[in-house]
Amino acid sequence: MKEFHQVWLQILKPLRPLKGFIFSFGYFPLTKALLTNSKRAGDNAKGIDPADGPLFVILINPTWDLPENDEQVYSAVEDLIQKFKKIASEKGLLHRYIFTNYGYHKEDVLAGYGEESAKKLREVSEKYDPNGVFQKAVPGGFKLPKV
Repeated sequence: MKEFHQVWLQILKPLRPLKGFIFSFGYFPLTKALLTNSKRAGDNAKGIDPADGPLFVILINPTWDLPENDEQVYSAVEDLIQKFKKIASEKGLLHRYIFTNYGYHKEDVLAGYGEESAKKLREVSEKYDPNGVFQKAVPGGFKLPKV
């Protein structure tokens, strides 16, 4: 966590002068107790085995005022995500799960739920939305992985 914080501070430094720039950063735990109780209650769409825990989700949430700064901020966020993933991977701590509400728009968030959960989500989609309106006609949001 300290290493993530240090990397975030490095990425943050050149962005600080941007008009209206604020960059929230937080950790949210997924304890073994939470994962175990979730499994006992009928499991969850995340498909996280309690043995995978404890885990934590990271929130990185930049805001800024000027559209001309979009590319600089998006580039910094993408760099930060890659550095975080590399650090976690090198330590054997990278988990496939990405919290949907915190997912970056370029990430395949729902694929991170695992194949079994993705299969269940596709089955529900086919049952309640057989024409795929939500998957095809509703803009935005994360869509179910095809395979």
